[in-house]
Amino acid sequence: MFDLFRTIVIKNTLYFNNYFPNLTKIFSSLNFINKIKFIFAYLSIKLSFKDYSFYDIRTKDEWSKYLKKVKEQQYINKLSKKYSGKKVLLYGAGELSQAILEGSDLSGLNIIGISDLKFEKNSISGFNNLKTIKPSEINKYDFDVILFSMLTYEKPLNVLRKNGVNQQYESLVCKTLKYPIRK
Repeated sequence: MFDLFRTIVIKNTLYFNNYFPNLTKIFSSLNFINKIKFIFAYLSIKLSFKDYSFYDIRTKDEWSKYLKKVKEQQYINKLSKKYSGKKVLLYGAGELSQAILEGSDLSGLNIIGISDLKFEKNSISGFNNLKTIKPSEINKYDFDVILFSMLTYEKPLNVLRKNGVNQQYESLVCKTLKYPIRK
């Protein structure tokens, strides 16, 4: 319930410019225990130093703004140094990935291609000037590192592991506690 209340407070702050009657209507309908949880959730948001303006990102433009705010290019430069001389496979071809590919310089990474489940269903030959690789065919390619260009990658990572892909992996997305985003 605490996390639900935090989400309600954050969304109220973002979408309704902290419109207090929304919160009072919710608060009045709660029992005593939940009112206490709600108060703690409200205080945890209001007293934190976090910027929740990117909490509910929906579009590629919003992702681009977020990536500039968290200095994604500096993070990519660190990854380029870390994986210098290694073959890199990108995994994830959604709006976040497009924002990274269009707004960042990935020339320091030796990218062999990009994989995503949507390439399994549709035979697309290229994605942002990168070779597309079906997830079922990843084992046919020679690479050293998988960089996930998505927020949560536990499910695809587990599927890849079950299919025998045991390469090193890391997130291509710079995450910071200062600008929390919803998963």
